[in-house]
Amino acid sequence: MAKARVITAVALTVVMLMAMTGLAAADEEELQSCDVNGNPKDVFGPDDRIYVTDNPDVSLAEHVPTGKIWIVENLNWGPLKNGYNLSEYSYHMDTYPDVYVSGVGVDSNGKFYGTNVTNGIVDICAVSDLSGVYPDSYDIIYDADGDGYYNCTDTNCPDKVDKLTCQGITTVPEFATIAIPVAAILGLLFFYNYRKRKEE
Repeated sequence: MAKARVITAVALTVVMLMAMTGLAAADEEELQSCDVNGNPKDVFGPDDRIYVTDNPDVSLAEHVPTGKIWIVENLNWGPLKNGYNLSEYSYHMDTYPDVYVSGVGVDSNGKFYGTNVTNGIVDICAVSDLSGVYPDSYDIIYDADGDGYYNCTDTNCPDKVDKLTCQGITTVPEFATIAIPVAAILGLLFFYNYRKRKEE
């Protein structure tokens, strides 16, 4: 009986940690959120910067650097969201302004270039530029013509998203902020089991 409770507690803890760190399937990934070196990364801590690069499996149309990279609400993007004003979905809670980088283009190799772009990697912002709420989920959108609207129809979808139908990136607190409550819960469960066994 006590063993079953411990197994249940551990299983619940794993589920909680997965939810808090925003683990999600890479569903229809058009862009790739990454670190400064271009390594794929979906979970960002409070001291991190958020970067994005192209997904080599998805071609981006070549054009001069007139596009924008936005951080917006986590939604199911695609043709049904065609014409959405990105400013309305950019994370500007309270005093936080729209979060985007302008002057981004695509070269003949399908790589980003332009403002705040190094080796095809776009430096978008620091996590502290966002809401400051942990955990929280966002999407990254490449607004190809920089018009501030999401352009995507069934036949033509120049604007790209880090993940179309599930969360793109998640911001989380430092590990200690997660580990301490989890350790406390496990400690209480073990203490409860210890007292129960002692009474029996």
